[in-house]
Amino acid sequence: MGRVIVVGSINQDITVTVDRFPQPGETLSGTSTTYRLGGKGANQAAAAAHGGAATLFVGRVGGDASGIALREELREHGVDVSALRTDEEVTSGIAFITVSAAGENTIILDAGANGRVGAEQAREAVDLGRDDVVVLQGEIPPAANAALIPWAHRAGARVVLNLAPVHAIDPDVLASVDV
Repeated sequence: MGRVIVVGSINQDITVTVDRFPQPGETLSGTSTTYRLGGKGANQAAAAAHGGAATLFVGRVGGDASGIALREELREHGVDVSALRTDEEVTSGIAFITVSAAGENTIILDAGANGRVGAEQAREAVDLGRDDVVVLQGEIPPAANAALIPWAHRAGARVVLNLAPVHAIDPDVLASVDV
């Protein structure tokens, strides 16, 4: 049986709820703040594991307290984190999220260690098989996605790409994505 191999981002999400968004230079009080596992890649991996798929996460965290906590939280969701590297000299990815009473949000993302995720890391960590599905997203460097798509196809695996946030991608590479 195949696995879901997520090569992607993992962030510390800090979310605060506000009545409305502040104007430039304005300070508002929030009504609640949460610290949770985030990043499109980590969220995709947790969802796949909860859906019953054997799931491996390939990514990077920083050598900070968030990196330790994020690794453990993702593991608690049933995800294999053996290919999640720690880069001691950088911080983990972090997202500052505000959610208004109307349900709209704003997000400021600092990629941190996610900016170092590369195709070579995945190729070294994963013996890819024909029944595997490789899941990618736009929160890792575009060059990593561009190299991972043909790598997955050479192994006979399928590729799912969530191109968010959107970045330029070669049309031929994009055309080769399965989903």
